[in-house]
Formats: sequence, structure tokens, C-alpha cells
Amino acid sequence: MENYNEVFREVAEEPLFTRQKTDAAMAAYTLIMMILAVSALIWNGAAMGYTVIFDVFFIASTAFLRRRGGKIPASAYVLALLTLVCSWTFAATSNTSVRLLSVVATLLSSVVWYALVAGRRYPASDSALFELSGATFFKGVDGIPKVLKALFSKKGERSKNASSAAIGVACALPLLFVVTALLASSDAAFSSLITNVFGSVGSLVQKIILGCVVSLFAIDILFTLKYGKDREKDASSPTIKTPAVTAFLAVISSVYVVYLFSQLAYLFSAFENILPAGYEFTYAEYARRGFFELCVIAAIDLVLILGAIIFTKKDNGKLPTSVKIVCTLIVLFTLVIIATSISKMVMYIGVYGMTTLRISTSAFMVWMALVFVTAEIRLFVKRLDVPAVGLALGLAVLSVLGIFNVNRFVAKYNYEAHANRGSRVDVAYMSSLGDEGVEYLYLLTHDNDIKISSAASRKLTVMIADYYETDVDYTSKITTVGELHALRKYRSGPLSFSFPSDAAYRTLYKFIAEKEKG
Repeated sequence: MENYNEVFREVAEEPLFTRQKTDAAMAAYTLIMMILAVSALIWNGAAMGYTVIFDVFFIASTAFLRRRGGKIPASAYVLALLTLVCSWTFAATSNTSVRLLSVVATLLSSVVWYALVAGRRYPASDSALFELSGATFFKGVDGIPKVLKALFSKKGERSKNASSAAIGVACALPLLFVVTALLASSDAAFSSLITNVFGSVGSLVQKIILGCVVSLFAIDILFTLKYGKDREKDASSPTIKTPAVTAFLAVISSVYVVYLFSQLAYLFSAFENILPAGYEFTYAEYARRGFFELCVIAAIDLVLILGAIIFTKKDNGKLPTSVKIVCTLIVLFTLVIIATSISKMVMYIGVYGMTTLRISTSAFMVWMALVFVTAEIRLFVKRLDVPAVGLALGLAVLSVLGIFNVNRFVAKYNYEAHANRGSRVDVAYMSSLGDEGVEYLYLLTHDNDIKISSAASRKLTVMIADYYETDVDYTSKITTVGELHALRKYRSGPLSFSFPSDAAYRTLYKFIAEKEKG
């Protein structure tokens, strides 16, 4: 208990830094940007608004943390560029999985970039990415009161004025919500403005509260990186002796060899685009079963190899030959499994057509293959950070899926396969692609097959209610495109704009105009 009290006595007595004008401005700026980011991410579908907010904050934070004369590794600039490129996936696609993974990847890469810009030493170890991001993310809650204490502790009248102003703002917030609600009820124009930017007053309160919470952690990270001390190098990292690592991996790899030989027909049939003889399952079950096997085996293998690279006792940074050999066997085995699974997925797509899940799954397998190739290179190259390369590759893959728009690619592929080769088309699945599916549903309304054109027309008619504040029977109420534009509701507002949703609206204009003409 005494040590615990000592920690917080130190927090109370010694501010982390002496506040400057730029510090107060940056703290206020971070608070505002986090409120907007939370609103764009959670309430507005993580669209182009989030992209702009992320990029502007990324650049401003870089300028705030940048130390004169500090040297940033060239690889860090590559990471920063990939981060900014990946942030545009939010504006380019409506695919939820791609956006969610992009949020995680860009936040992780941003933290690493901020640490390097602030002059933090990149650890010379195979777990450098984990150490650097972990030291930044998980410092403990004591960092927040230290930063807040420093921001609000400056001697003199200006500090008293700042504190008084902060109290005044805090007291005004409850009344502000009441006044805003009353003004919104009394005036349609003001109500429309508030609704477009923030939604309802209730959601505005939620956004502010959540944004304030997020901003505490963001401010903590930025100011601790700028003014805190770099942590001392841990000279007592645990290691495992070579014979133990070699024996352990040799046992695992021997099981893999036996498994590989026992499953030759099952594993390699996909390369010939046929099911194994006597196989009782369908193409779909065959491909899915192979993929789940891949996920489990590849995850285990990646942990084993990274663990061996990180914890094996090295001689001048070089791995022992015996460890290299057994790790190479595991890498080769895993790459064979990945190649087989990709072949199964190609066979599956050839039989049943393309979906976003199948494309995303294939991209995930390609990413894993590249990470394993990187791990294999690391076995023979002393300085190669596998986790960092994996993060960079992940940003690149997500950027390709997002900016080249996997949803649109799938919709276009399936439509053209139907139009040019007579392949069957799933109208219901096309509508499930959201914004990107609207254009191709519209094209299907002109299909020669009356069943397909009718089904596509019905789907678009139903979707109109999701996009506009109007009934399905729109023709009796809407006479001009201007009136139609005023009724937009789906992802409306400055934070919710995205290229796919805008294209969807323009396509629906054409569809509705055709229906009005009869």
C-alpha cells in the first residue's frame, strides 16, 4: 500500500511537463477530433468522413510529435504511407469486414508511427512491434492523470482563468443540450442541420461522452510520447536453449509429415479441379473444410515459428542451424497447405461463382503465405521484423480490397459472367452487396430473362425505402430529381458520404425516372 501511495503522491507533485500554448491547443483539438471520429465511425458508417478526420488528425499529430533533428527510419515512412492509403478504404467501399479490419490495422500502425516520430527507440529484437506498440498502448491508467495534471497545472492568473473557463464550459453543457433540443423543435432549418451533422440530441450527448473518453486515451498517448522518457532496454529477455526448441519443433514437424502423406488425395485434388475419389461432401463443404483446417494449422505454425525466432538463444543474433532446419520444414508444410486451400477456393468460385467472403478469404490466405515467406527469410537474415512486415502487408492487402472495392468487383464479375457466359446470377445476393450492388441490379432490370428483370426491379423498389424518406409507392409523391434529392436518408450528412453510396443514389435516380415514365 505504501508503494501505491508513493506512485500517486509523485503524480500529484510532479507534472509530466510544463504546459505551452501549443499543448493546450493540441489537447482541445484532439478532444474535438475524437468526438467527430467517434461520430463518423459508429453513427455514420465509417465512410469518407472518418477517412478525412483520420488523415487530418494523423498529419496534425505527426507535426505535434516531430522532434527537430530526430531521425526516422525509412521503413517508418513506408508504414505511414500505407496507413494513409489504407484509410481511404472507408471512402471507397461499404464492405463491413474490410472497414473493421482497416480500423484495427490503421490504429496499430498509427501508434507505431507516432512513437517513432516522437523519437522512441525501435527495439532491436524480433518482438519489436509488440514491444513498441505495447509500451505505448498499455502503460496503465496512471498516465492519464499525469497528462491532465500537466495540462491544467500552470502557475499564475492564466491557469486560474483556464480552470474557471473549463468549469464554466462543463456547467454549460447540460443547459446546452436542453437549449439545442428546444431550438431544434422550434425551427425546421436548425433541426435539419443538427440532424444531418449529429443525428438527434440524444445521440449528440452519446457522441460527446464517448468522444471525451476516447480523447483521454488519445491525449495520454500523444503527450506521453512527446514528453515522457523512452523506457530502458530490458537486458534480461528470456531465452530457451537450442536443443529444447529443436526437439519440440521436430516432434511437431514429424506429425505434419505423416499427416501430409496420409492426406495426399484429399489435399491435392483441388489442383486438378476435381473432388477426391469417393469423397462424400460437396464442393462447398470441401473448400470450407480445407479453409478451417488451414486457419488452425497456420495459426499454430505461425506462433511456433515466431516463438522460436523470438525466444531461441542466438549467437550474435543468428539462429542455430538446427532451429532453421525444423522451422523451414514447418514453413514449407504450411505453404503447401495454403496453396492447396487457395486451389480449393478457385475451384469453389469456378463452380458457384464469386462472393465477397470468398475473395476476402483468398486475400487472407495470400497474406498468410507472404507472412510465412517473410518468416522463412528471417531464419537466414539477421535483421527482419516479421510482425512489422506482416502489419505492412496487412495494410497493403486491406487497401487493395477497399480501394479497388471488393463488393463492386464481385458484383461486376457475377453480372458479366451472367451477361456474357450465361452463368446463373443470384439477385438476392446482388442486393446484399449494398451500395455496390445497386448499379448491377439496375442493369439486371433490363435483362432478357423476365424472371431476373422482375426480381431485380422488385429488389430495387424495396431498397428505395432504405435510401429515401418515402414510401415504396414513390411515383405518386415525387415528380423531380430535386424533390428526390431532398428525401435522401441513407448515409446522409457530411460525415457519411462515400463514393459507393453516392453512385448508388445516382443509379436509383435513373431507375426511378424510368419508372415514372412508365
